[in-house]
Amino acid sequence: MELNTPVESTEDSGLLIVTLNRGKEGNPLTPHSLSALEAAFRKACADPAIRVILLRSNADTFCTGMDLPLLADNGGDMTALEEAVTSYSSVLNAIYACDKPVICCVSGEVRAGGVGLVCCCDIVCATGDSVFSLSEVIFGLVPANVFPYLLGYRVTPQKARYLALTTRQLTAAEALSLGIVDELADRGKMEQTLKARIRQLMRCSPDALSRVKRVTAGMTWKDLQDARAIAVKTLTDIAADPAVLEAIRAFREGMTPSWFSTHKPSQKLFLEERT
Repeated sequence: MELNTPVESTEDSGLLIVTLNRGKEGNPLTPHSLSALEAAFRKACADPAIRVILLRSNADTFCTGMDLPLLADNGGDMTALEEAVTSYSSVLNAIYACDKPVICCVSGEVRAGGVGLVCCCDIVCATGDSVFSLSEVIFGLVPANVFPYLLGYRVTPQKARYLALTTRQLTAAEALSLGIVDELADRGKMEQTLKARIRQLMRCSPDALSRVKRVTAGMTWKDLQDARAIAVKTLTDIAADPAVLEAIRAFREGMTPSWFSTHKPSQKLFLEERT
């Protein structure tokens, strides 16, 4: 990997690996890295050959958030600040709204804007030594861009308020219990865990996985009647899909659906280098 490249993307048999490439510096979010992140995810979402996306760091730490010294050096330039805030928001939305499953592999420190990157992913796998904190208020800021993907989606509104007010650092186990993390794995078993999750996703219908993301997003904050209507419409559309009917026939006859893939990555998925 080129050390001067803040974000690097590589394709591996239908898996797009997006690597935050400045782990030793904390992977600060800069205009350059944010632009590269958004471009990587938008390109992946438009590429039918990509079925799963893995977001990771090339070393501990995962991400310490926005590059505040860089913004401060702009001398209070409100245009630069607005562009950075808007760009970060666009990145989070590009990840969350992507119709492909996004796995986030976390080790080490996750702070401020880094928490937002984690929360907008679909599956978060973390090592036991990971730590999480929202530290924005220390600098007079508010994690407003993080909130849409944190409160209600992963933690309760009150817990999100508590984390933002106190800037308390969460252990990986605490983040798991709250819902920020989906599963923990020892460092020695993280590679195996990531491979297992990717294999499971590669066996499934890409369209069904996309529908799961759309349906869960569509039902969020809806009342029961609206959610029922979404469910009926979704299942009615699926029942009329020839590919689904063919997959059911194949399963009945002891065969696998056309989309079934046994993924075998050609490279390591978990980079264990420590800072």
